[in-house]
Amino acid sequence: MVDAGVAPALVAVVVDHGHVSIRGYGKLPDGRAPDADTVFELGSLSKTFTALLLARELEQGKASLDTPVGQWLPGWSIPSLHGKAITLGLLAEQYSGLPRVPGNLAPPAPTDPYADYGADKLKRFLAGYTLPREPGAHYEYSNLGFGLLGYALARHASLSYGALLQRDVLQPLGMPHTGVTAPTKGARLAPGHRPRRCARAGMALARCAGRCGRDAQRWPRHGDLSAGQHGHEVHATGRGDPA
Repeated sequence: MVDAGVAPALVAVVVDHGHVSIRGYGKLPDGRAPDADTVFELGSLSKTFTALLLARELEQGKASLDTPVGQWLPGWSIPSLHGKAITLGLLAEQYSGLPRVPGNLAPPAPTDPYADYGADKLKRFLAGYTLPREPGAHYEYSNLGFGLLGYALARHASLSYGALLQRDVLQPLGMPHTGVTAPTKGARLAPGHRPRRCARAGMALARCAGRCGRDAQRWPRHGDLSAGQHGHEVHATGRGDPA
């Protein structure tokens, strides 16, 4: 992948019967090769963590997939259609009927789209939004939906998203090198990037014209909403946690 220009640097971790092998490829901006201590942003892979938080609630009998998300957000007006509510399960399954991003997302800088987007703006958007179809009728990938799910889970637990993730997922699984707190200034953070050779990465050139080969700016952590939906604040080192 490095030779093909898909990624400037990566770390491969192989776990075989308890034996862990780690090897870095490519170079970081400082010229050094990535290793077990290089920090990576996980991007939308953090939706998996949000889904795990929901699974824990289900296992402990604290929630049901059929629980309307509005029950966990008193004072919020959650859109519904023909009497069908948006449930926790529909948010996790991407069948909520909510759009990919909220219509009132207007970032001051496109490189950091959630910089000024918080719960108040989400609440206002949902109060004025009309669903195009009944919840459960059709699949549509929604960052907004997972942001709402992560925020609701945190509110229900009376914790921040990061604290809830540590308590219910990362600590039980023994993952000390993973978390939502942004790395310190001196940390070896691997920069985000866009593929240099889109065709070799299996992408249509028209989709990434003018974007390939450019570094992608890091999205700082702005709170539970952005952490739950995009999770660009979730970080993990190349060391490879036991889980």
